[in-house]
Amino acid sequence: MLVLSILLAGCSGGTATPTPEPLALITEAARSIRDAESFAVSIERTGAPVYIDQAGIINFLRANGHYVAPDRVQARVRVLVSGIAGDVDVIAIGNDQYYRHAILTGGQWINAEFSPGFNAEDLVRSESGLSRAMGALNDIALQGIEDIDGVAMWHLTGSAVGSEVSALTIGLIPAQDDVLVDLYIRVDNGHAERLVIVQPDTVSEEEPVPSTWTVEVYDYNGDYTVEAP
Repeated sequence: MLVLSILLAGCSGGTATPTPEPLALITEAARSIRDAESFAVSIERTGAPVYIDQAGIINFLRANGHYVAPDRVQARVRVLVSGIAGDVDVIAIGNDQYYRHAILTGGQWINAEFSPGFNAEDLVRSESGLSRAMGALNDIALQGIEDIDGVAMWHLTGSAVGSEVSALTIGLIPAQDDVLVDLYIRVDNGHAERLVIVQPDTVSEEEPVPSTWTVEVYDYNGDYTVEAP
């Protein structure tokens, strides 16, 4: 039986990927983000609208940008302003923020808050930012390995209180109620590269599809710079 076992192992063509503990996967993924010198990020919101200003005028659609350690972010944010689509260019360095928009600022950069209280270093490197948000997931379940755009990724599911995971969308999620989270972590290097967050409480007769946020984090330690305009 021992000889047969050895022979069968030799003919199996390799060993299977061991199944990790979900919490260990999430902890390592959070550390990779926290320790990164830079990364690119994209955020897209579909379903029910989400307004990012108190007046309910600016409806967030998507954003593409990059982070540079320890405290710099530059992004182009696609929004609807009173129903009119447009782009807002945003730069945040520490507690300083700059933005420009064809209508809101007449196409000129202004030194003013676009996202009140936002600080990239607090978000990425602080224990109260992304690390805490990823650690706030409840009922975590490992669904297995899935092919995402040709890359093998661990697929984990869970839920959380919206306010606890707001950092995963750079503070854009306004929800206090529970949200559903799908987290995808690369098998080869442990990097978290995709999050899908669903807000069930946004469903209504007028908006039957819930607000859904798809966050992509990629190109860890890429060559990026962020300077004040």
